[in-house]
Amino acid sequence: MRGAVPDTTAQQRYQSAIREAGGGLKVSLEECKAMPPGKERKGCEAEALSRYQQDMADARAMRSNPDKGPVNITGGPIRSTETVTVKP
Repeated sequence: MRGAVPDTTAQQRYQSAIREAGGGLKVSLEECKAMPPGKERKGCEAEALSRYQQDMADARAMRSNPDKGPVNITGGPIRSTETVTVKP
C-alpha cells in the first residue's frame, strides 16, 4: 500500500532514496560475487561502493533541499524479481 503513495516531503524522499541506495548496493555486490575472484571482481566491488556513497550523498542533499528530485532518474534496465521455474 505504501508504494502506491508518492513521496511528498523531503524526509519521505530521503527515506526512499536511502532504501534505493541500499538495494542498489545489495544487487551490485551480488553481481560482483558472480564474477571470478580477482582484480575484476575487486574493481566491481569498489565501483559498487563508490556508487552507493554517491547515492547516499545525493539522498542527504534531497533532505536538505526540498526542490531536489529523485537520486537517480536514469539507470539501467529494471531487473525482474520474479522467480521463474522451468519444468523439464
